[in-house]
Amino acid sequence: PTTLMVPLQGVSMLDADGQAFWAPDADEALFQALRDNVDTSKVTLVELDLHINDDSFADAVAEQLLTMLA
Repeated sequence: PTTLMVPLQGVSMLDADGQAFWAPDADEALFQALRDNVDTSKVTLVELDLHINDDSFADAVAEQLLTMLA
């Protein structure tokens, strides 16, 4: 199984509100490209309204991994 976890509030430390690479329009273009092109018959696409560096995102990724390993 394959799961792609997408953090909708930013994908790097520099891609946070107020940081050098904060570009919500660019992020949305990336996310839309993933929605449009990921083959969801083979990959589970999970979008989370979190930043990649949020503890909650890390927890969600860890939970998904444990579920997949079970």
